[in-house]
Order: sequence, then structure tokens, then C-alpha cells
Amino acid sequence: MITMHIEKKSDYGTQLFEIKKFIDSINTNKVVKNELLTLSSEIITNIQKYASKGEFKISLDPSGKKVFLHASDHGNGVSNISLSFKDHFSTSGSLGIGLPTIVRLSDDFSMQSSQEGVVLHCVKEL
Repeated sequence: MITMHIEKKSDYGTQLFEIKKFIDSINTNKVVKNELLTLSSEIITNIQKYASKGEFKISLDPSGKKVFLHASDHGNGVSNISLSFKDHFSTSGSLGIGLPTIVRLSDDFSMQSSQEGVVLHCVKEL
């Protein structure tokens, strides 16, 4: 398992490199590894973009058949969750494809939001 505290945008490259090393150690195909890296990148980018700080965890299920991704942040939350899942919806002027991509690449996904922040869980089957 890797746990990362997301606080500075300058840490992004180092964090993604550590995540990639973890993903590369998983026994699965390149497509799934690229999807896991994309999921991780999008989640961390959203924390950096919309919250002052947060935490990201990625772990392998003991059976070796699933990867769990967990993120939490201390931002202002998502005001309209269902709208945020739509392609090209953005509150920051971005392309609006990050969260919809996270949902599409996950085999199981949940997100809770409040004024204290967002908690997100993803499962990727191997």
C-alpha cells in the first residue's frame, strides 16, 4: 500500500513516479496498469485543483485480484455530484473530463461530499 499526503503541486511528479513503481509491481496487463496510473493521476490532480490538501491511498487486495484507490480532501466539497459526472462539466474552466474518466475506468466507484471535503473510493479489477 502507498499513502500520500497531497499538499504541494510540486510533489506531483515524485508522487506519480512512486505510484507507477507500485503499479508496475502488480501482476496484470499493460492496459490495466495504464488505467490505474490514469486513475491515480486524475484523483491527485483533482485534490490539487479543488482542495487545499488531501490524502491518496492505493493498495492491492490480498487476493491479488483488485486494486483499491481511496482519496479524501479538505476542500469545499462538490456542490452537484450528479452534474460533476457529466463529460465537459467543470466549475474551474477545465475540460471537465477528469471525474467522468475516473468513474468510467473504475469497476466500482463511490463518492461522498460535504462542505468539509470529498471522500472517494475506486476499485479496479485486475
